[in-house]
Amino acid sequence: MPAFGAFTAGHLFFLEQVGNVLQGVHEGETIRGELKGSVHAAKLQVASVHPIEGTSIEYSFEGISKDGTMFGTVSMGEYGTARWKASRTNGAARL
Repeated sequence: MPAFGAFTAGHLFFLEQVGNVLQGVHEGETIRGELKGSVHAAKLQVASVHPIEGTSIEYSFEGISKDGTMFGTVSMGEYGTARWKASRTNGAARL
């Protein structure tokens, strides 16, 4: 879950990988958006945009996949950065 200062938030990734390309859906607690990214060896980069109330929140995830878990940092523009960790849950990576 991304950690926002003293807060945490539950998000879901629904990922499809074709070669090095990742695509799918990123669901936040109340909004969702498309995600796109890439994976090279154990390193991954994923970006998504959540439109909300006439603006948007842009997410840029960077991390490592190791032993069935993904973890790293997420940049959320004006909202700062946070650490994240994901594990596979019923076909979805739970953040």
